[in-house]
Amino acid sequence: MYIPTLLILIAIAIGIYFYTKSNKNKSLNSSSTKKDKWEQAEEQMAKILKRCQGKDYVEKELKEVKDMRDEIIRIRERYKHETQKNNQIVQDWFDYTTAMLIIVNAIVDDEVKSSVGYGDSDDNLEDFFQTTKEPKIIVEEITKRINKEFKSKS
Repeated sequence: MYIPTLLILIAIAIGIYFYTKSNKNKSLNSSSTKKDKWEQAEEQMAKILKRCQGKDYVEKELKEVKDMRDEIIRIRERYKHETQKNNQIVQDWFDYTTAMLIIVNAIVDDEVKSSVGYGDSDDNLEDFFQTTKEPKIIVEEITKRINKEFKSKS
């Protein structure tokens, strides 16, 4: 019963990855495209908040995404008249929320499996690490870039 769910989650994660990767090459020059990308990121933020609701074991991730949102808004406002920089900020926020949503979903699903005695095997742990490896790297790199930008221009 849980194996198909895991396979579906992995398929969704792969789909999001390829969708995001294909859209990275597209330009965000128009304000409507930029606005759409920002709205998509905010929708993903809402999904993260909903998924984390009442779950203490994702408290760290929830705090990280809320803190990053504050920093992103500050930087976006600071560079609102520099189109290229603003486009990068919007794309980074979209990529960050996409990656965090994958991570949060994996953590919550792993916790659910563990609570019913299904998530104790090494295979499940390996699946968890494989599912979250790339999103964690994306989150780390975007966080580094945003923190560098935020701290250097404060």
